[in-house]
Amino acid sequence: ALESSVSLGCIIGALAVGWACRKMFADKVIVGGLILMGLGLALLPWTPNLMLPVAMMFMVGVGNSFTNIPLNTQSALALPDEYRARVNSLGAFLCSCAQPLGLAMAGSLISGVGLNVTMLSVGLLVMLLAPLLYLIPNFKVFQRLTPEKASSFFVENYPQAFNRKLAS
Repeated sequence: ALESSVSLGCIIGALAVGWACRKMFADKVIVGGLILMGLGLALLPWTPNLMLPVAMMFMVGVGNSFTNIPLNTQSALALPDEYRARVNSLGAFLCSCAQPLGLAMAGSLISGVGLNVTMLSVGLLVMLLAPLLYLIPNFKVFQRLTPEKASSFFVENYPQAFNRKLAS
């Protein structure tokens, strides 16, 4: 039931993210999605019956879609075509390397302080750190660009990262 509720949350979130981005700026949707995920994780072990954990995991799924869809869409638009596969492959590789480390750290935390405290701590950290995305230079500007303007954002702002001679 918990896994299904995450999946359902991702589907509902994917259907609703377009509406959310039209009602407010994408940067706010991304931060809000992270906060929603953090809230779901923080409250999950403290829920007394079956329906509330299902609702918490549904929130995690919606937050996942609200965070990843606008962020990945804008990034895909901004990456030059000849670099997109390289950058995405590198990102996938780094995430794959980080997963075992994250599992080891989570296991150690759960063994040391317990599941409830670990989930609460991780959820609160996600919620507290989400607004720090605004400290990334041009994050808000980048997330608010139209698709036409986003397509040249990385090349214009970080020309040294996109050497056209190396791309061919």
